[in-house]
Amino acid sequence: MFSKRVNSIKPFIVMEVLEKALEMESNGIDVVHMEIGEPDFDTPPRIVNGCLSDITSGKTHYTHSLGNLELRKALSDYKMRHRNIRFDPHTQFMVTGGTSPAFFNLLSTLINRGDEVIITDPGYPCYENFITFFNGKPVFMPIYEENEFDLDIGELKRVITPKTKALILNSPSNPTGQIIPDMTLNEIADIAKKKKSLDHLR
Repeated sequence: MFSKRVNSIKPFIVMEVLEKALEMESNGIDVVHMEIGEPDFDTPPRIVNGCLSDITSGKTHYTHSLGNLELRKALSDYKMRHRNIRFDPHTQFMVTGGTSPAFFNLLSTLINRGDEVIITDPGYPCYENFITFFNGKPVFMPIYEENEFDLDIGELKRVITPKTKALILNSPSNPTGQIIPDMTLNEIADIAKKKKSLDHLR
């Protein structure tokens, strides 16, 4: 018997469609895959060869709990070069096996029962499941094509409550492809700073 928590999780329809498509392919049916956000080309040889080289040279053991330090330093340098943002590779990066494990770890750290997390609608469906799994409450904020799927700052302010714990920003967005403009990000940052100062007063 599964737990109530597990039974409350909605199936990820994309994977259900993929599994049906793979079943069709196994029966000789030609399928054009449009269900998952995956490149239509194989992994570049440089990456494949790098992985093979590491495997054959014995780099197959446990790393630091935050991930390989050399990789974290490279990520820190990349952010500095491309975003002019300084992150400490020793404390401000964690390497995961994809974004879903990263969100799972992050939300398990942040959410207490009843905490609210704001997500866009439409948005990536797994976010709702992650939030629900940790007894949080997903709060859906509509975004619209006529506004190029940008966040409405007035609507954001309306849905924020004393129980708001986080806002998940997905840029480029899945599924809309929208990139959040700098002006919107700056306004969101101002709202977050104000909320943090008010939280300290409670």
